[in-house]
Amino acid sequence: MNDQDTSRPPLPRGLPVELFKLILSYIEPNHEQALPIDKAIASRQFLSVESLEPPDPSHGSVRDSLSTIGNFRLSCKVFEQIGAPFLFTRVATRFSKDGLRKLERLSHWRHLARHVKRFTYLVPYFVKGELSDFDTLQAQLRQGGVQAVDSLALRDKIREQRTTIALKEDARILKKAIASFTSLQLVQILRVTNREDAMLSEYLRRHEEARRVINLDWSSACSHAARTVGTALLDSSNMEWNRFSLPMLSPTSAQFLKLSGPNSVQMLAERLSCLTLHFDDSEDLEAKLQDLSDLFRSVFSKAKKMRAIHIGFPSHRPINLPLESIFHFVQWDDLVAFGVNGWELEDVEIIQFLKRHKGKLRGVRLRDVHLKDGSRWSNVLEAVKYAICSG
Repeated sequence: MNDQDTSRPPLPRGLPVELFKLILSYIEPNHEQALPIDKAIASRQFLSVESLEPPDPSHGSVRDSLSTIGNFRLSCKVFEQIGAPFLFTRVATRFSKDGLRKLERLSHWRHLARHVKRFTYLVPYFVKGELSDFDTLQAQLRQGGVQAVDSLALRDKIREQRTTIALKEDARILKKAIASFTSLQLVQILRVTNREDAMLSEYLRRHEEARRVINLDWSSACSHAARTVGTALLDSSNMEWNRFSLPMLSPTSAQFLKLSGPNSVQMLAERLSCLTLHFDDSEDLEAKLQDLSDLFRSVFSKAKKMRAIHIGFPSHRPINLPLESIFHFVQWDDLVAFGVNGWELEDVEIIQFLKRHKGKLRGVRLRDVHLKDGSRWSNVLEAVKYAICSG
């Protein structure tokens, strides 16, 4: 009696599927990175921003592994099926005409889209400026010694960004793609910059007056991305996603939740089991966070399934707000990992949070956290030990 799956073509020389999967796992060992939670906690993920950053696609080893698996899939139908999860478990898409076109193409290939578990949306700065002023800009850049910035390319980028937003092409494609990712678990929004962006940003830091002609706006870009991705997730109510990461968050971006309908906060929060928010270095950050305090309360009080959370602020300028102005004394019964970054706190604030979550807590990361006068790290460490070991 033949126990083999007759619907699948025979493998070369009868070698088992598991052997090929094992070989591919050495070529692309992180194809299921961050996907069960317990494994992620054990490897200290969800405790820092760095642990959630995707591999640099321009890095040679990443390109080589993807190319090798791509060639493997071209060999035959069986290898095409075996290799698909190794190529499509993690998908990264840039906010651009070409990036969105590729994402839409993937959404048409349901047999591949179903493998996507981790979706990373790479968002550039929005370029703000009047197209008629670019001759002036070119002259200013040359005077400032910035020859590598192509003003014509910047003009094209502005047109492309404005057209995409005006036609709502990004919103349409994101809804379509996320709905096709039936195994989706983790969603990230990351800022991406190229060499020209970096050079122009440096020039603008040295010549503030040039911002009247052109500016790089991350707040608008992050807000727009959060709104379009959040709306797509809300529309995909049948999805299993439960992890959201914004490691470069503009405070104003969170406001989209207030504008997405009366039940949007509850619908998003009820899904969450892992959340990473790291706020960028904006002006009046503390005042903006205080304005978001009620929103934090709404999200966290409804996020009953929360298992891992990281809230971070700029390390070089830690905030001086009470811990509970963000967490509001919420208690998560299943929390196993907790991390904060860039904060000035009293030891009792940390200790009280840890006491609320003793038993199941397995990881605590307090990075660039400064204790206020009169507080002692020895008290905090004792509380950490008690919270983690009491389970």
